[in-house]
Amino acid sequence: MGNVQALSDEQLRHANDMNLSGVMRSVYLSQNAMGVSFRQIRGGDILTFREFQDIEPTEWKVVHAAETWDNWCHVIVVQQ
Repeated sequence: MGNVQALSDEQLRHANDMNLSGVMRSVYLSQNAMGVSFRQIRGGDILTFREFQDIEPTEWKVVHAAETWDNWCHVIVVQQ
């Protein structure tokens, strides 16, 4: 479960500085998710959003872990 929100102006500027494009969202999760880490050669987690029971789910890739804590995290995702 997560709380999905639009990106703030500051987050949009940060995403632009990272050369990210596409449909992006800010997600607060009650667990940890891994973003893209080029140093560790690891890709981002894929989150599946199911908004309504009768609509196909959409996949979103975690491209940036903005905040990580013991029991929650804040990530930026891009629609796949």
